[in-house]
Amino acid sequence: MNLPFRLLPCVLVLAAGCGKSPAPAPAPKAEAPAAAATPAPAEEPRLHGVIQDVLADRSSLVIKHDAIPGVMRGMTMAFRVDAATLQAARKGQEIDGDFEAAGMSFSLSNVKLGSAPVAAPAPEAGASAPAAPAKSMPMDMSAMPGMNMSGMSMPGMTMPMSAPKPAAAPAATGVAPEQLASGNAVYNRICIACHLPTGAGIPSVYPPLAGSAIVTGDPSRLARILLHGLQGPVEVKGQTFNSLMPGLASEFNDTELAAALTYVRNTWDNSAPAVPPSVLAAERAANRTAPWTWAELTR
Repeated sequence: MNLPFRLLPCVLVLAAGCGKSPAPAPAPKAEAPAAAATPAPAEEPRLHGVIQDVLADRSSLVIKHDAIPGVMRGMTMAFRVDAATLQAARKGQEIDGDFEAAGMSFSLSNVKLGSAPVAAPAPEAGASAPAAPAKSMPMDMSAMPGMNMSGMSMPGMTMPMSAPKPAAAPAATGVAPEQLASGNAVYNRICIACHLPTGAGIPSVYPPLAGSAIVTGDPSRLARILLHGLQGPVEVKGQTFNSLMPGLASEFNDTELAAALTYVRNTWDNSAPAVPPSVLAAERAANRTAPWTWAELTR
């Protein structure tokens, strides 16, 4: 084959490429793995309630709160707060904060206080007091045991109901009136939300204190319950209750707790000797932290 001289270089180039495999395509670049999403930090349980008392000596506020995780709705409890919150807090204020628990000690952080309650203006001199409703029937419900008047209404008629009067301490127990008064103050501050003003408790939830052989029984056992709490089932007056009572060792001193025990042992027709602070001191020295169970207390 005779080819023109000017076509010879092209032929040689084509011949050189014959028989060779095509160059492999470049491998696709591996994509970098996506960074794992960082989980959002869990929010602290938020509490909302109303301040019932300011305990400056314990850096705590007594708050009746709405539902928070692990704590029953509508309870009244003491929560530790920082000094600035303690100074600014007033009874009747609404309060919000992050709820924290360490054992049986509760605290609030990131607190927001509502506006301070406004005191009712004093009546002007010479002004007559507001007239009472024309049809008012004050009733002493303690005189009608077993009758539940909640939710009863009559058109045009109001029925204010007085709270049951606690029974006076029998003279035989030798209880000082000052100790009863102190115990009553502690009870109203922290116990009344669960056990009620009547000591009747809440059915199926919190046991009654009125007429309870546990209350009038061994004071050392009562001291253990009050200091460190009680959890699990307990039978009182033929009924079983299964809930958690938090311990109060970090909230009250031995004298205050002894007064509270003396109060419940001599109110609502209960009658038992006064409990001295030394009983609380002896049980506190055991340095227990976990709540008791009834099985432990009775074995």
